[in-house]
Amino acid sequence: MENSKNEIYISYAWEKQTDGTNWSPTLNELYKILTTKKYEVSIDIKKLKYKDSIKSFMQKLGQGKFIILLITDKYMRSINCMYEIVQILRHPNYKDRVFPIIFSDAKIYDSKKIIDYLQHWDLEINELNNKVKALDNIAYAAPILEDLELMNEIRRIIANFSSQIGDMNVLNIDTHIETEFCELLECLEERINEDKKQVDILKQNAVYAEQIKLLEKELDDIKIKYSKSIALIKEKELEIENLKEIIQNGIQKKIPQTVLTGRDKLLEFQNLLGFSRNTTKDDIIKILGNPEKVSHTKKYDFNIFHYNNFRLTFYFYEKSEKLMAINIEDNKTYLKKMGFNDDKINYLGKHLDLISSQFGEADSVSSGFYTYTLDDFIISFICYDFNNYKCSSIQTQFFRNNN
Repeated sequence: MENSKNEIYISYAWEKQTDGTNWSPTLNELYKILTTKKYEVSIDIKKLKYKDSIKSFMQKLGQGKFIILLITDKYMRSINCMYEIVQILRHPNYKDRVFPIIFSDAKIYDSKKIIDYLQHWDLEINELNNKVKALDNIAYAAPILEDLELMNEIRRIIANFSSQIGDMNVLNIDTHIETEFCELLECLEERINEDKKQVDILKQNAVYAEQIKLLEKELDDIKIKYSKSIALIKEKELEIENLKEIIQNGIQKKIPQTVLTGRDKLLEFQNLLGFSRNTTKDDIIKILGNPEKVSHTKKYDFNIFHYNNFRLTFYFYEKSEKLMAINIEDNKTYLKKMGFNDDKINYLGKHLDLISSQFGEADSVSSGFYTYTLDDFIISFICYDFNNYKCSSIQTQFFRNNN
């Protein structure tokens, strides 16, 4: 089979070897087997040239259709490796696209070990955060703050990722080596064939679509020239419908179509639970009482009120004390108990497809945040893939309000 067009990425942690290379024996053997079988293998050491962007390569890896993960203990503690995992999770159907090989030292089947990894990233975050706070001016530390944001995202996804990968029957590393990765290659080949079928179907559908255009033009000509030839018109109509049915009933997976309904409905989110940009801290206290916790951040010029164990959060501009943002997590029972009957909270717990059908495609998507930007405020629906793209929280943010 011709496999040269099937690009396979390998995600792994560098391990210094006695010969001075960063290739482990397992990685070296796997690379040889794949290239011998004429696969196009994309691996940083081989693919990146002098001065090429490492981050750009890792982002392309995250979008890859076929990604082999060599998961070791060092891998789970590497910011570069986990950055690649974050990129993978940002694109759909990641379970179909990844082919994990789990080494014995990466005990992601063990809850205690997963906690060790969580603690590792907690320590990394705290250490970097403390160093940033010690700076006189954090304006010069923007790239470092990006690393801090990445570490926080790693901490958010690591337990769920470990659980889902750990649930796959991926065989132990010894079995892979003894069989020269036989089952991995079979699984890869099966996935490649499925992908090829999808591509072929899309190409054939494009041909059918062109045929439909030609037949519709013929039909229009026939209706004009032979208005009395009903039988001929019916024949062409039936031919068109048959081709449409072939596309509709094709074996390819159906791609959800977003129904754009306009952005007017989003304007209603300027008033959420009865709170708007002119709501003050005192207004919140009058309605909800004193918050469970108050946070104050001088660096970013805002204060935070936390209610219901941090599931209802208000952000205020420090100078004006007016509302900057609201974050509501999926806790409709609590909200209704407090007397909030706002229909907009019914989007909590709903699937991303429903939200998209109501409001159209988001203006930006990042780490599960599907964000719409309007003239003077933004609204984000947070729908993580590991939660089956169900909306777990809604966040609105008003642009600076000093009035």
